[in-house]
Amino acid sequence: MTKRFAPPKPPSKPLWQSLLAPMLFASLGLHAVLLMLPTGASDEAAIPTPDPEQDSVAITRVPPPSTPAAPVTQPVSGVPATQALQRPGQPLPPAQGGGQLGAPPPAQTQARRPPAPAQQSRPASNSTAAATPSPAPARPNPSAGTRPAAVPTPPPPSQPSRPLFNPEIGERLMAYAAALNLPQAQVDGLRASVQNRFGFAADKTTREAYSANLGAWEGSIRQETGLTDLSAEVDRTDLSVTYPQRVCLANEPGEVRVGVLVNPDGSQRGEPAVLRSSGYGALDQKALAAVEAHEFPKAEGIKAYTVTVATRVDYGRRPCLNPQPEAAES
Repeated sequence: MTKRFAPPKPPSKPLWQSLLAPMLFASLGLHAVLLMLPTGASDEAAIPTPDPEQDSVAITRVPPPSTPAAPVTQPVSGVPATQALQRPGQPLPPAQGGGQLGAPPPAQTQARRPPAPAQQSRPASNSTAAATPSPAPARPNPSAGTRPAAVPTPPPPSQPSRPLFNPEIGERLMAYAAALNLPQAQVDGLRASVQNRFGFAADKTTREAYSANLGAWEGSIRQETGLTDLSAEVDRTDLSVTYPQRVCLANEPGEVRVGVLVNPDGSQRGEPAVLRSSGYGALDQKALAAVEAHEFPKAEGIKAYTVTVATRVDYGRRPCLNPQPEAAES
């Protein structure tokens, strides 16, 4: 009879070895859960996220206060200079002659160092930043080197215009001109030019002179055109001329009245004529030039017009010059 032998059974493990692996996995799981939970200190509040619009910091530069200079204490007579400069902690040596001074030594002025700014361990909350007012800017001290604004010096008064001619220079020029041997025609032309600019002809500015010149001019144009009933009509066009001058004129110029003969197409026939003068020949020439540049309307036949030209003298920005200073002074 055959006997069968069962295989040997493995030795049984203790209970603690069987529970070791499950307990290890359970411990790792609990640690992982604890690490995932948020933790915070019980005595500290949660720090909110800073707001860039509300948590703005105003930085103001405050100038250092102006400190008056420390008065310099003069040493008392009879005490050496070295004794006056002794520090407060050192005893004073006895004075010569057995006497002692009871005056305390002068205090040493030490430069103050600004305190170190406090370091903030954490940003302040919104409520703290809003409750803390920003320091106001320091006002400038008017006594610390401030000077009043300098008052501008008014310009000196303008000097009166100098006379155009000096009497002494005028006499020399007259003597020099008399000594020149110039042709008579040149001398007459120069005299007429001066008279035309500065000479005032009062007899040519009257109504009588205008009436006489108008009658003579109408007679001449009737004879020229062959029209016996031709008479001058008034042209209402506003014309004016300006006479620039630096020398004071003796009389103010008047208006100029000019007679002009016009063809049917509006063109001028012949040269215009001065019927009433302004008193100055140079100004009359300007008035004639203004009338020649004027355009007249077309008509069925030949027309004659009288045109009035206003005049004005422009002396410039400065006062005019007096040609006769001696007469003005007298």
